[in-house]
Amino acid sequence: MEARWSTISGISAGSTDGKGINTDGWLIAPGDIILYSDLQQSDLFQFFNMSVTGEVERNDLTVVHAKPGGFQEFIDIEFLKDANENIVGAVLLLDRSWIGDIKSINMFSKDMAKSFLAGIAPSDGFGILDDVVKRLWHLQGMEDTVIYAEQPDLSGEASLQARSVVEVFLGLSPSFLWEYEGAVLNFENVEDDGRERFRIEIDLQEVRG
Repeated sequence: MEARWSTISGISAGSTDGKGINTDGWLIAPGDIILYSDLQQSDLFQFFNMSVTGEVERNDLTVVHAKPGGFQEFIDIEFLKDANENIVGAVLLLDRSWIGDIKSINMFSKDMAKSFLAGIAPSDGFGILDDVVKRLWHLQGMEDTVIYAEQPDLSGEASLQARSVVEVFLGLSPSFLWEYEGAVLNFENVEDDGRERFRIEIDLQEVRG
């Protein structure tokens, strides 16, 4: 499988507290550098029982191909690490047929998408990424019935970024590019090996300094 990396760039450099993935919640602190060893111990890897299926060297970087424990035929994941084992990017690909549509949405596809974002993308510092993750996770199709143990607080207007991401996730919009200090996030619907797919690319290459 070939790496699927675009050339999006323009990220501001940041610093790390030495811990890689933070323990104060589910989002990465602005500027934090994620170590590959920490990523392997994170909820993203452990909860989804993720395993590495191969690695491809490219210049001074390594593309790590991974699969979750379930629904492997619908999901492809790639992590990009540098020579110091810092994560500098990641790609998630989900089959559109598996995600569903505006009528009915596969809950596992929502879980995978929001967990990927929360596990890799650093916080934007304004709570917008939190809103994107929350809106994705609680997204419902028109014919879906979801029973919550505790009703989620979705009061207030969704951010422009959350609305844009949801529209791409539902297949209603072709793409959305979001740049902020610490990351560049690219959401798009693509054709990949003859399949219609939803794609998230997170570019952190300048964070490593």
